[in-house]
Amino acid sequence: MKILVINWQDIKHPLGGGAEVHLHEIFKRIAARGHSVTLFCSVFGDAPREENIDGIRVLRSGGRHLFNFRVPMRYWMEFQHSGFDVVVDDMNKIPFFTPFFVKEPLVGIVHHLFGRSIFTEAPLPVALYVFAAERFALPFYRNFHTAVVSESTKQELMHYGYPEASLSIVQNAVNQELYRPLDVDESTDLHIGYLGRLKKYKSIDHLLTAFQIVKKELPNAKLTILGDGDARSSLEKLAVELGIDQSVTFAGYVPPQEKVRLLGQMRVVVNTSAKEGWGLTVIEANA
Repeated sequence: MKILVINWQDIKHPLGGGAEVHLHEIFKRIAARGHSVTLFCSVFGDAPREENIDGIRVLRSGGRHLFNFRVPMRYWMEFQHSGFDVVVDDMNKIPFFTPFFVKEPLVGIVHHLFGRSIFTEAPLPVALYVFAAERFALPFYRNFHTAVVSESTKQELMHYGYPEASLSIVQNAVNQELYRPLDVDESTDLHIGYLGRLKKYKSIDHLLTAFQIVKKELPNAKLTILGDGDARSSLEKLAVELGIDQSVTFAGYVPPQEKVRLLGQMRVVVNTSAKEGWGLTVIEANA
């Protein structure tokens, strides 16, 4: 088959997260089975406008904030004439409204709806725009088959009128050759971790506040935060204000092997997010 996938970001995007990992791991396997997979996504930095990643042809166009307007333009100018057998719309952030213009069979992927949690992430005008766009788009996707990552997301979509027969649960997964227990020395002191993007709606400030309380009873406890994002500077500032900065490490993005090594040293990994379909980072830590 010839498959077109539309998502805001690709696996190399510095702001990508579990949704991008999920998408890439699935479609690189589909490509390996002999299918033609094209991913259309936004541009970042000096990334090439076109490249092949693990058998997936990646086409980049438009900035991250206006990419949704590029989608119908590129479809009308090019994709509708390219002979695609199916179009996959990864409904992540602002919808692309593909039911309005895509003529090919359409499949959706949904991790979770932002809903009201967007108001903890973005300034009010932006939050209202995202919230309204998501609510307005939902009815138009009801008649298309949608893959969801969890029972909770399935129930959420059914609440908005999606027929159960149109929803399939395709669970998140990890590569257990990479994510596995290692022979590492666990610290005798409590080592707590966070793994994921650093975004406001992930509520990592709650973890820092709780860690300050933990430190009063376990002064040698330490916290390592793996991941990066636009909330990092405010979180680093909060750690200083709470007086815990000497015990908190902001490791940023680390290569997968180093991530696994650090996870192996942690006694506890905390997920504080206000909204998740089923966080991929939870399964990585479990493994």
